[in-house]
Formats: sequence, structure tokens, C-alpha cells
Amino acid sequence: MGKHSDYHGKLTLASLQAMKATREPIACLTAYDASFARIIDQAGADLVLIGDSLGMVVQGKSTTTGVTMDDMVYHCRCVSRCLKRAFCVADMPFLSYTSVREGVCNARRLLQDGGAQMVKIEMIGYGLELVRKLAVCEVPVCAHIGFRPQLMAKSGYFSKQTQSEEDLLQQVKDCVEAGADLLLVECGAAHLGAKIRIIAAQPVIGIGSGKDYDGQILVMHDVLGISKQMPSFAQNFLESRDSIQAAFAAYVEAVKTGVFPSC
Repeated sequence: MGKHSDYHGKLTLASLQAMKATREPIACLTAYDASFARIIDQAGADLVLIGDSLGMVVQGKSTTTGVTMDDMVYHCRCVSRCLKRAFCVADMPFLSYTSVREGVCNARRLLQDGGAQMVKIEMIGYGLELVRKLAVCEVPVCAHIGFRPQLMAKSGYFSKQTQSEEDLLQQVKDCVEAGADLLLVECGAAHLGAKIRIIAAQPVIGIGSGKDYDGQILVMHDVLGISKQMPSFAQNFLESRDSIQAAFAAYVEAVKTGVFPSC
């Protein structure tokens, strides 16, 4: 724990899998434009996500559901061209996979037009079927389980999505069986982390789910303490640093050494 990888050049899915195998924590951050992408990449982040959270932190909306495919492709282009090392993942936004056919077409846009190396899909609607289809097409996929922000369109963004431990573990098994290459668990029960990490041979990234995962991700605005509403699991890394660059580097180091999250 705490050892930084010796990988040089652009990280790949194989690089992330090797980090899981050697128990090196994977440090992940979101980015939405060229300037921050460059700084985050230089800070040593292993994975950068162009998240549909841009609807809230960049566009000033109250939810993520207004983000379009055109938005995602544009921001993905801005970020991907500036990443020299970090692995690049892009969100499939709300209503971009109302059918498997539509999902495949939009995944193609993110990879071919946006420059992403992987797409992330929230496990709602056709999510599981789409993962299966993309796996057949050799498209790298991250399956997002646990709390899924896109469900806010129906349940309300801050409402608690009730999910039993059995349901969450079954989701993990279903996504693994479908061919997901990476899993992201949001706001899952912290004590399930070790079990999930064992069930999944793939790297598992946590957010607000405790420390027992193969990696951690935060929204970059939370790391800088400038989000309108900071989630309880986030930490302001800029507070005691003298620059944005130092804040991102401190976050990466905290993940690598197991200091963040604290529990």
C-alpha cells in the first residue's frame, strides 16, 4: 500500500488490472476541461472520468439529467487530448441508452469522437443488456452500481435509494457476468467493500463507500472545496495547500497511502 506504480506512458485497462493485482490503490478524479485535465494528469491521477456531474458543477443545473450526448462528447474531447498518462473514462448520460442499439451508437461517439478509452454506464434501464452487447463488441465498460444519480429523475436526487446488501452483491455478480471491465460503487455499505473486491476480478472503484476498494474517485470540485454542496464523504484538499496542483497531488497521495478515505 502506498507504492506508486512504475508505469510509464498512457495507462491502459491492463495497467489498472495490474494495479488491482498488486494492491496498489487506483486514484481517480473527474475533469471537464483541458486546463484541469492537464493539472490532474500531472498530479499523478490514474483514471480521469468525464462525468455527467458536469451538469451541476459546470453548467449550474440542479441535477445531471439535463446533460446531453453532445455535451459529453464535447467535454470528453477537451479532456482526452490533454491526458498523457491517466486512463480516460466517459459517462453515458441520462436517456442515452433507452435501447441497446442507441447505447452502442452513443458509446461509439464517446470513444471515436470524444477520445475516451472506456464508457461508464449506470445500471438502470437497458444498462445490463448494453454491458453485454458492448462486451461482445470489445468496448471497455465501467458499470456504476449502488447509488445512481440518474435515478433522480424519478426518485428525487437526494432521496435515499433503498437497496439491500443482497441486492448490491447481486448487482456486482450480474455486472461481472455481463462482461464489465471496471465497477464503480457509489455510497455502498462500507463493510461490503472487501467482499465486493473479492467477488469481482475486475478493479472496483469506490465513492462514499469506505476504503476497502481497489481505488477511490471524487469530483474535482469536491477536492478543491468549491462545490455548492459538499458530500459528507468528500474532503477539501486545497484547504491546507498553497495551490490547486498541490491539492490534487495531495489527494492522489492520500489515496495511494490509504489515508483517504479514513474509514
